[in-house]
Amino acid sequence: MTTVNMFLHRKDIEKILSVLEKFPDVESFEIEQENGSGIGKYTHMTFSQEVNGMRGSFNVEISGVEDW
Repeated sequence: MTTVNMFLHRKDIEKILSVLEKFPDVESFEIEQENGSGIGKYTHMTFSQEVNGMRGSFNVEISGVEDW
């Protein structure tokens, strides 16, 4: 069993909720964190969605360097 800890700020959760409100059909998504320069992490939310009859993948930045 592998455990992965992810540290999210309240602001991150609010941004995720804001994205979900703009895409009400999205039921599942992936949260990914990348180490930056050792100061902080980049957090992204990725999900699939159909827009104008075309299916695609959205990658939304949740937090980045401005949050360090």
